[in-house]
Amino acid sequence: MLKKLIVQDFKNTKATMTMICLVNMLMGIPIGIHVKHFPDDTVIALFHLMAIASLSMIATIYILKYYSKSLYSSQGYLSFTLPTTKTNVVVSKMIVTCIWIILFILSILISFMLSYPDALFDLNPEHNRALNQLAMSIYNFLAFSLYIISQLMALFFCISLGQICKKHKKTCATLCYMVIGFASLYIFFYNFSHNYIWRGGNDGYWEWEDVFCLPTVLCAIALTAFSCAASIFITNKKLNLE
Repeated sequence: MLKKLIVQDFKNTKATMTMICLVNMLMGIPIGIHVKHFPDDTVIALFHLMAIASLSMIATIYILKYYSKSLYSSQGYLSFTLPTTKTNVVVSKMIVTCIWIILFILSILISFMLSYPDALFDLNPEHNRALNQLAMSIYNFLAFSLYIISQLMALFFCISLGQICKKHKKTCATLCYMVIGFASLYIFFYNFSHNYIWRGGNDGYWEWEDVFCLPTVLCAIALTAFSCAASIFITNKKLNLE
């Protein structure tokens, strides 16, 4: 039954999320053409970053609204009448969210590849990337995806926690994520600075290994596991659905 729920959730979100990912990727084509003719134009690079940030916000809001409505509204009531457990209903939406996060991040990478191929790839065959650099790039992609997943799962937990409050559900969820968000940010910068010091950096320039150091990845895994388990636990309780 879990597989059927995943397929159904994927179908329900496919149209909107596919459109967002396509816009993200196709945006790189005209930007790449512009950069080729005007390589020193920094305005277009700023526009590209702002556009990606806007699409990220739109995708996040859409996923959160889908999660909330499909669980804690009349639509959610119908979901819980299906011949399956509440755990499967929640897990299905979490799995689909993780899939879309990975696809969205891939669309960002493709957008950057189309926009700035010379900056991302060494086109000189005598200076191809070493295998360890390729492995590091894959690690950074997975670590970044995991970090974003942990934040979305934390938001899911906050939404679920807000359902416990009979009044001011959105306020409770917002305050909860403010606490988790600030704590996550503090831990991130703590790990970042300590990894910078640990590797002996003293030139003021950070490396990707500082951003996605092992402690940060482990914290993201812990936050994801806690948020998922807590969301499932709360949803299995008797909640007042709208």
